[in-house]
Amino acid sequence: MQWDKDAQLRHSATCLWPACLAGGRRAGILRIDDQLRLLGYDGCVASLPPDSIMEGWKKAGWIEVSPNRAEIRLTLDGAEQLARWQEEDRLWRTGVNAEVELPKRLKAGEPATNLRRISQVLSGRTIECVHDPYTRVESVVNLLKVNELGTPIERTLRLLTGALRTKECQTLASFLCDVNKENGSNWQARTYTTQKPHRRFLVCTDGTIVTCGASLNSLDKDEILEVVPKSHELAKYDRKFFEQQWRQAALCAC
Repeated sequence: MQWDKDAQLRHSATCLWPACLAGGRRAGILRIDDQLRLLGYDGCVASLPPDSIMEGWKKAGWIEVSPNRAEIRLTLDGAEQLARWQEEDRLWRTGVNAEVELPKRLKAGEPATNLRRISQVLSGRTIECVHDPYTRVESVVNLLKVNELGTPIERTLRLLTGALRTKECQTLASFLCDVNKENGSNWQARTYTTQKPHRRFLVCTDGTIVTCGASLNSLDKDEILEVVPKSHELAKYDRKFFEQQWRQAALCAC
C-alpha cells in the first residue's frame, strides 16, 4: 500500500516535530532535510522528497520559515495539529473509542477563564518550577489564583526569569517574602545572567512539563497550553535544562 501525500506529511511530522520543533524550538532546515532522508523520504519509490514535505507543512500553515530561510519552527496551528495527531495515535494504541481530546487554549479577553483553563490542564499536578522570561509580581499573583482554584504548588517553588532591573528584582523578591511569611512557604526567584531565555514552561513534581506561549504576568492572550508527559524526551530535556540554568542564575533577595 502506498501512502498518499497527506499520510506522508502526517507521518514525517509526528516523527520529527516532537524531537525537533515542539515547545517553541527552532531547527535548521538542513538538519530536518537529513532527518527526513533517514526516515526514507528521498523522493524515490513513491515517497516525497524533503523539500516537498517542508513545503507541504508550510502551505498547511504548520511551520514558518526564518527570513534567511535557514530555520523553521512550529506555528500555533502546527502545535495544535501535532497534538491532534498524537491524541489520535494514543486512542488507536489503547483501543479506546473516544473523542479526540485537544490541548486547552487561552483566549484573548478571557483572563479569568484562562486561569481556570490552566488549572484544568494541570489536572491536580503540583507546580514545582516556573521557567518564564517575564516573571513579575503579577505572575506570582496569578500563580496564587491558580492555587486557589485547586492546583497544588510546591512549598519550595522556584521561579526562573530573565534579567531584571535592580528595582524590579527587589520588588519581586519583596513580594515573595510577603507570600512566604503568610503561607509558610519558601518560594524563590532567580534571574538569568548570561543569556536571554525565550521558552515558557512549568515543571510539575511528577516530571510532567506544561508549556505555554504566554507569560504568567499577562494571561489575556491567545496561546496554546500543551502537556508534555514525563517520559517524553522533551520533558526530560526541559527538567535538566531548568536545573542547569537555576544553578547558574542569580538570586533575587529581599
